[in-house]
Amino acid sequence: MFKRIYFFFITYLIAMTLSQSFLVLWYVKNGVGFEHLVGSFVAGSVVALAILFFFTGEMRAKKAIFIGTLASMLSVISVIWFYHVWQLYLSSLIAGFNIVLFWSTYNTMHFKFRLSDQKGFSSGMLFLLSPILSIFLLPFAGFLAERFGFRNLFIVGALSYLIPLFVSIRYLPDFQLNFNIRQELAKTGFDYGTFFQGVGMRINYSLIPVYTLFFINTPFCFGSFFAYLSVMTVVASLINSHISDRIKNRRVFLYVFSILSAISFTMLAFAQNTETWQLYAAISNLCFYLAVPFWLVATLDHYESNGVGEKKMMLREFFLNLGYIFALGCVVVIYKFTSNPSLGLGFVSILTLFLPLSVYLQRTYRKNNK
Repeated sequence: MFKRIYFFFITYLIAMTLSQSFLVLWYVKNGVGFEHLVGSFVAGSVVALAILFFFTGEMRAKKAIFIGTLASMLSVISVIWFYHVWQLYLSSLIAGFNIVLFWSTYNTMHFKFRLSDQKGFSSGMLFLLSPILSIFLLPFAGFLAERFGFRNLFIVGALSYLIPLFVSIRYLPDFQLNFNIRQELAKTGFDYGTFFQGVGMRINYSLIPVYTLFFINTPFCFGSFFAYLSVMTVVASLINSHISDRIKNRRVFLYVFSILSAISFTMLAFAQNTETWQLYAAISNLCFYLAVPFWLVATLDHYESNGVGEKKMMLREFFLNLGYIFALGCVVVIYKFTSNPSLGLGFVSILTLFLPLSVYLQRTYRKNNK
């Protein structure tokens, strides 16, 4: 069963990589400014939060993943022919449904059917597949964009979603999901650890691609740069996640890699040219992918210690998106008042130092000695 789930995830990531990796470059070429680029990410997270907080019904897992995959496809189709900045926000609003219906459901399914006693390894595999695929797909997609144009690349990417849509109906396991997380919110209180994870994840997944446009602006070089970043992550992250399952002491990895990740993020704000940006981004990407599997496991351990059941991933998405909105909002506000994008990046990077501290204060690993 896990092989079927993983095969589906591969087909989804291929479609997502081909269709979405170059959207920020496409927006800039159509005249979209820095504030709108960052603001659009906020819009998607606001939709995700609203769904998570107000939707109290139930849905079958296969249906949720199908709708979430379809939302990802439609978010790309809505900007293939780009005429106005409102399309950027429309695409982000549609993507907000993907954040909840796809990612929280898939993550639940991934760990529900994972191999026993391999939580850290399963977490590592969840985060590593995307960079592994990016090593090969991003330079290829960049070549296609330069040779045939962005529109043709996005059309190919959008059509690629037909494969995971079919696989989700035909091969995925099904089970009932209850999306009402309000009771779980009362159990855990405010989850500062996952909130600051959201801050760090937006730096890696949203801000680094946007800031890269200050240094690299051709499709092939853009794709090759992120393929280069992916090479830096694969082997080390996989090995560390495997080791954590064997020695059963995740907190050492969590604290060390989280601190290194925060420091490396802060370095990005001091990059002045393409060479230093490439160096600092490689270091931060390596540290991030060393840390992020342990961030996920720390969240799962924290929720399990508070008696949260299968709604763990939905609760996680709620606090992650709060962190997303806070981090991106800080960047936009600081840029609005200073016109210096580096200040906002430096500020939110420093905030990620609170991640290991908040996990420590939540006492998850002091209680469970993991």
